[in-house]
Amino acid sequence: FTLYSMYVTHSGFAVGYSLWSVLLLVVSIVLKFCLWVYCKRFTTSPSAMALAEDHRNDVLSNGTALLAVCIASQFHKAVWVDPAGGCLISLYIIYSWYTIGIEESNKLIGVKGDEEDLEKLHAFIKRQLKMKMNNGDYIMNGYHTGRNMLIELRLIYEKCTDYQRLCDLGLNLQQKLEQFGFVERAYVSFDYVKREKEKYHKLPILD
Repeated sequence: FTLYSMYVTHSGFAVGYSLWSVLLLVVSIVLKFCLWVYCKRFTTSPSAMALAEDHRNDVLSNGTALLAVCIASQFHKAVWVDPAGGCLISLYIIYSWYTIGIEESNKLIGVKGDEEDLEKLHAFIKRQLKMKMNNGDYIMNGYHTGRNMLIELRLIYEKCTDYQRLCDLGLNLQQKLEQFGFVERAYVSFDYVKREKEKYHKLPILD
């Protein structure tokens, strides 16, 4: 079958398939679906999430191929459904990998952390400061240096002279911040006055 034989010589064409090919395709779809569900559980693993994306695309492409060939084989005038389905699923897969590529590239070049994740860290830090140091001000920056975030926390205590207590608090906060699944590293420092962020260090360009 070629486009020439179909549209120039007007040769007859019918889409056909065997029972074994359908069974193999169904088994492939089921196995890929199970692998997709399994890999989705490991949300902290970039490799597992990439595999999950790949398995999902296989389920969609094989499912679309199965549906399209069934329609095209049953309705002679619908032979275009098979190539059209292939084109649509190909465009979708290209788009999905493009969006993933843009997202991961931004994380590699220092994009600002997700607002929802940063809000979780702010709430956690406020609770810790309230319990251990009778409140206290702070400045926090969070940005990606890869898939996870790097956190820079500066605690502000104008009149605290208990240096040992500050050091213990800083170490404890660092260890607890690094227990969050989306935090790669955390750095904690101290200051006696709250300054503008730009005076501490150079911030990442992307928001």
